[in-house]
Amino acid sequence: MSSMKNIQRYTIEHLPTSAGLTVEINFDFIWENKKERFTMMQMIRSMVDFFKRPGMFDSNEKYLDAFLKQITEIAMSISTQRNCTLNDLIKEIGNLEGYWKVDGSEGIRVIDFCKLRLDNSIDYQVTKLDSFSYFSPSHN
Repeated sequence: MSSMKNIQRYTIEHLPTSAGLTVEINFDFIWENKKERFTMMQMIRSMVDFFKRPGMFDSNEKYLDAFLKQITEIAMSISTQRNCTLNDLIKEIGNLEGYWKVDGSEGIRVIDFCKLRLDNSIDYQVTKLDSFSYFSPSHN
């Protein structure tokens, strides 16, 4: 494990809903044990590749962008399904298969998130259709 010098902070916002996530990444972090050693970019690539086609992107920048979008989508899904706190969210993401911990202990720290919220009275428009045709492959 390494020092914390090259730490970058990112805020990712899902524009249609204003849901989002703030993440800190320590690019100097190195995870190692007796058999393996991973740089931060190798860790990010492994998380993206786990859920997408391995080698899908040709640069670290594209992998980083994909990772930030991916972790935000995961956070939105978890927080919507479980209505959890920030600490609960951090634990849930860290327990996902294919993901490293995101509590800061492995170089990635989720700092904040804004939940996806839908207000039933404002977010939907209901329109009555006066006439419509119905197509059913089994009845035509």
